[in-house]
Amino acid sequence: MSSILNNALSGLMASRTALTTTSNNIGNANTEGYSRQRAVFADRGSDLQGGVYVGRGVNVSQIQRGYSDLINGEVNRNLSLSGSFRTSQSLLGRIDTLIAAENVGINGAFVDFFESAQDLSVRPTDIVSRNSFLSRTQNLTSRINDLDRLFNTVIDESSNGIKDSVTLINELSKQISDLNIKIQSSKSSTPGSPGSNDLSDQRDLAVQKMAEQIEINRVVQEDGSYAIFMKNGQPLVAESVAYQLQTRTNPTDSTEVQVGVNALIGTQTEFIPFPDGKFGSGRLGGLYEAQKKTNEYKNALGLVAVRLAETVNAAITSGLDQDENPGSPLFGFLGSGGAVNGFSSVIGNQFNSDLNSTLSITSIDTSVTLPKEYEVYRNSSGDMFVRERGQFVEGAPVTETPPGSGIFDANGLFEFSVSGSFANGDSFIVAPVKNAATNLRVLIEDPFQLATAGVPDIGDPFAPGDNKPILDIVELQNKVSVYANTPSSGTSLIGAFNQLVNNVGNDKRELDTNLAAQDALLNQVLADKDAFSGVNLDEEAANLIQYQQLYQAASQVISIERTLFDSFLNATR
Repeated sequence: MSSILNNALSGLMASRTALTTTSNNIGNANTEGYSRQRAVFADRGSDLQGGVYVGRGVNVSQIQRGYSDLINGEVNRNLSLSGSFRTSQSLLGRIDTLIAAENVGINGAFVDFFESAQDLSVRPTDIVSRNSFLSRTQNLTSRINDLDRLFNTVIDESSNGIKDSVTLINELSKQISDLNIKIQSSKSSTPGSPGSNDLSDQRDLAVQKMAEQIEINRVVQEDGSYAIFMKNGQPLVAESVAYQLQTRTNPTDSTEVQVGVNALIGTQTEFIPFPDGKFGSGRLGGLYEAQKKTNEYKNALGLVAVRLAETVNAAITSGLDQDENPGSPLFGFLGSGGAVNGFSSVIGNQFNSDLNSTLSITSIDTSVTLPKEYEVYRNSSGDMFVRERGQFVEGAPVTETPPGSGIFDANGLFEFSVSGSFANGDSFIVAPVKNAATNLRVLIEDPFQLATAGVPDIGDPFAPGDNKPILDIVELQNKVSVYANTPSSGTSLIGAFNQLVNNVGNDKRELDTNLAAQDALLNQVLADKDAFSGVNLDEEAANLIQYQQLYQAASQVISIERTLFDSFLNATR
């Protein structure tokens, strides 16, 4: 029933609730994920009194949360993109810093190597020149080994980062599904309400953190709960259910990690991996992209290393040392011997029918080799094919040349043999030059073993000052010895390495540009979110004064009502 006292009491309680909400805003001004709250006042209706409708006061109908689904969606999308670029930039930036460094980079070591070879060609019998050449050779080899070691470190860190990211995604999936349940429970306790604002803030913050890790699609269900999907459609959260991602070591490359799910197939649980590149943006996508790029760099450096070894060895083994002995190779590869060349990586799939079977490269022309990786496999019909790693279309046929020889031609890329069974469905990953930079070593320590003299013609005397082998090495500065399959793409050793340097630099600059642009967009949408949902202390200070005045005015009305009531009592005595 309408009355002065009831109206004043309702105003007192409403203004007090508004003051409490404002003080809560102020207290949480710096709380991560907190959204500004506002007390929404609603008219309590009116009663018919004396032929007119008299109001019954005011209620707080809800505590409204400052939230925009559109803005939050943009924040999540831009967080994923920034997370991807920032992760790749951080990892590849370390490579870019080292690969082009003048004091520790390979380019300078190449220059020193060829300068010492030039000096040795002028004074082939001088012990100082010989020692200097060996020292510069060892320095170049160490620089190549060091850069390759950094590549391996980045690959390993990417794999560990993938595992950590998946662990965090799983934790966030569980957290979001739990919050879906709690929010639905809070709604049931207050029918018609959107549920607990604090729980909704926690859920949106968890979604935001997930978006930093992986590109997601968030769908709001009819009951207000969230469903979260990966870019490839894999669900991560469906109302109260959290789906857990799994990781395992790549069966074809132990340095890499696969992400997938466990699925019940028949009566057995099997791991179903997601194809690489299907994660979109986010930190997880950035880690995979950095690992992919680093593997490309590693193969490119390996090609430079193997061509350095082969071309220098070809020159120096064509000569004689000071004791008239045939020249010994200057370079070698750790682990080489027999059917193993020491620079190729061959990994059998761990699900092959015979885990003891091996594939060995028997012949390869590295002058025309590209720094790529290949899959050699038998299909379900028993035919053998070769294709670039990561491709899913049928590859080029592999032929036995000649038939019955046991030597197979991988479409001109390399020749190989197989020891053990190679059944339908079996496969091997072949990276022809991937281990070259890892295993490159200097084989000669004694300067007198350097074969600097050419082999004399029949009847000519031995001339230790003949410097033809060293001159051949000096010519390698400009001689086409890498990518020699076509004249337009052929280049020298230094040219091939500079291509690698340029590729790393271009990738880093592209990431810098993309990250700067993306961060600008992210900062803008974060500012939009802050303007819409964040706590503005100046605004809250003004609200405090406003609600304080409302509270005081309602208190004054109660005081006046009391005075009126006392006057009424006095008049009736």
